[in-house]
Amino acid sequence: MCGCLSTHGQGLSPSTATEPTPVDPLERQRVAASVDSQVFLFSRAQLHQMGREAAELINRERLKLGLTAIAWSEDAARIARLHSENMARLNFFGHSGVDGKMVDERADQLGVKKWRAIGENIAFNRGYRDPIRTAVDKWMLSTSHRNNLLNPRWQETGIGIAVTPEGCFYFTQVFLVRR
Repeated sequence: MCGCLSTHGQGLSPSTATEPTPVDPLERQRVAASVDSQVFLFSRAQLHQMGREAAELINRERLKLGLTAIAWSEDAARIARLHSENMARLNFFGHSGVDGKMVDERADQLGVKKWRAIGENIAFNRGYRDPIRTAVDKWMLSTSHRNNLLNPRWQETGIGIAVTPEGCFYFTQVFLVRR
């Protein structure tokens, strides 16, 4: 199961990005939202936390509808992060990577092999005050994405986010059912 979504918004403001805390330069991802000549850099840790926040928003939606929360999976997050980073770095948007690999092949590539079912949602947005909330809201408004988000069979999920210097946010959510 998969879905994709691309949206453009109005005015990302500097108040939406937090001032990054000092981190090891090797850990810093040199991408961020660039607004009014201000550049906001996000560390890997900050991007990881943003993915966790998106997963929490999705779980709140699930709980409102009487569904159980989907457990966070570092394996799924690694798969998701790889795809988001590739989309941002190579300037493309799609389920198939430029190498032709799909989510199941990316899982194999990263050594995640013991799954029965795997799925993926992707999203792209730019210019929103709250890009995380926007991605989740747009996924909930799209039938195919919503079906993935609310599917009771999913046991685990992870969300990877990458941001370009121009402020383009790429989201990948991977869903897993383990053997």
